[in-house]
Amino acid sequence: MPKKVLIHKNDYRDSIQLMLTAGQLLKRPGIRQAVLMMGTPSNKEFLRNQIMLTPEGEAASPNDLLIALEADTEEALDQAGRDVGALLRAPAAATGGQEMAPATIEAAVRQLPGANLCVISLPGYYAATEARKALRAGLHVLLYSDNVSLEEERELKELAYTSGLLCMGPDCGVVNLNGVGLALASVVRRGPVGIAGASGSGIQEVAVLVERWGLGVSQVIGVGGRDLSDAIGGLMIEMAFDALHADPDTKVIVLVSRAPGSEVLPKLLARIRGCRKPVVACFNGSDPSILKAAGVYVAADLEDAAAQAMFLVLGDESGSLLASRSVDLAKELLQKEIRGLQSSQRFVRGLFCGGTLAGESLRILTSALGPIHSNIPLSPEMMLDGRECSYEHNLVDYGTEEFTVGRPHPVIDPQLLHERLVKETKDPQVAVILLDIILGPAMHPDPAGELAPLIVTAKLRATEKGRYLSVVASVCGSDGDPQRLSVQEEKLRAAGVVVLPSNAQAARLAACIVQRRVELPTEGSVPDIGKQQPASTPPCATVEVHTKRINELFGQELQVINVGLTRFAEAVQQQGAKVLSLEWRPPAGGNAELAALLESLGGA
Repeated sequence: MPKKVLIHKNDYRDSIQLMLTAGQLLKRPGIRQAVLMMGTPSNKEFLRNQIMLTPEGEAASPNDLLIALEADTEEALDQAGRDVGALLRAPAAATGGQEMAPATIEAAVRQLPGANLCVISLPGYYAATEARKALRAGLHVLLYSDNVSLEEERELKELAYTSGLLCMGPDCGVVNLNGVGLALASVVRRGPVGIAGASGSGIQEVAVLVERWGLGVSQVIGVGGRDLSDAIGGLMIEMAFDALHADPDTKVIVLVSRAPGSEVLPKLLARIRGCRKPVVACFNGSDPSILKAAGVYVAADLEDAAAQAMFLVLGDESGSLLASRSVDLAKELLQKEIRGLQSSQRFVRGLFCGGTLAGESLRILTSALGPIHSNIPLSPEMMLDGRECSYEHNLVDYGTEEFTVGRPHPVIDPQLLHERLVKETKDPQVAVILLDIILGPAMHPDPAGELAPLIVTAKLRATEKGRYLSVVASVCGSDGDPQRLSVQEEKLRAAGVVVLPSNAQAARLAACIVQRRVELPTEGSVPDIGKQQPASTPPCATVEVHTKRINELFGQELQVINVGLTRFAEAVQQQGAKVLSLEWRPPAGGNAELAALLESLGGA
């Protein structure tokens, strides 16, 4: 089959734009492969392994764009080559009202003197350098990038800690500051609940549930998946906690993470003991008795964390909370879904975008059904053998690296998940498909709209085969998001999907359908927490000084410098906040050794 590699000299593009453009090319008749990458050494190695790198491509620099194409015919190949330029044309970067976009963070600060936050979404080998520059320029940092080493993360967070600044990440996808959803966050109205944690989809789930039930959030601070490990030392969760403690608009603090490290947990519990505000924690894997002894309100799952926060603010359960957790309604849905199942339909298949939502569902399903095969298994022997393998009960997290290398995250481009959905729905042993849908300004513009026709077709196919296919989902988002929660839920219901208000409820219902249970389990109800009292020790003056710059940020207009994905800058603009995007290029022409030398000399 004919192949070609086109080279656009000195044409740096962000990875999401390149991957989405490649996806558009792949949908065209006759196109077998389409890979768009910058000419970095690792990208050239990838193309070399795919036998798609030409001698011209070997000579490309990291500033050069490589477009590798394979097609059935020369005509299709030539047409794709002609079309790619038009597909790559994107809106100009936000320049803060100036004609020219700045090339460096230092220039951006001069152009947007009120800047207080830098959002970085570059490849990991460049990200730490830019984060360091932003912190030295006095900016708080949201570091979306992954592939940053532990040593670099520790160094960045120590710099941020001593400077009184937030360094949220690396691998931080959800932050909501001053009412502005950043990176992959939802738009959630302001309110009294402050949230901090190492889990992106987890803290988003708590935030949107709090809003669904009638309150809102003060601040949502993601700290990155490794922050609470002993290797990093919980530096940013401490900063975030202290800032929420000092914030007058925060009445309840919710913490979400996997179990903190053995050295981090005691330090965090000491802070909680001295906190004047109630603290709810959803720490998967931690000993509840140790948490409760420190005065923590322990949540069983993400929905429970949101419900406890509501209770602690209101002193009672709100009507909207009670309605969304109605057992009678769930029983009615359960009986309807069980009715058409055949005895051969015994398994649940979960397909997820959010890692924490996937993990929560995995634990709930395992508790009810026994061991579940997964690419994020609870025990090593349940690891799926290959990314396309399906048997018995299984659950796949499509946000893991095996699915996102060279592709956008499934919340942006769910193509791989949709392909797996079609395959799973054809299996006559499947009783339930379990899904999560996540919304936000930077997400796919209509995830339910793309999903619904696939589900309608699958359910019709099952009916023709004499069986019923149950599809259960939850939508993590708000009506403030561009996709609108209510609209997305209605599109799913119209396609025959059972839509539950929370991920935990969806997982419990899916398990009951598989078991043909007519009674729902009682877990998830709000416990009797009204008698517990938080400590009354006032915060010390050193804590107030320590978080001064963060608490000042809470009272300011958010002004963002964006380094990387234009999608993130566009999302900030849509919400009415100021944003200035860099016209970023790899330093020193992509020569890593020279770039490191220049930075050490203060010239990068």
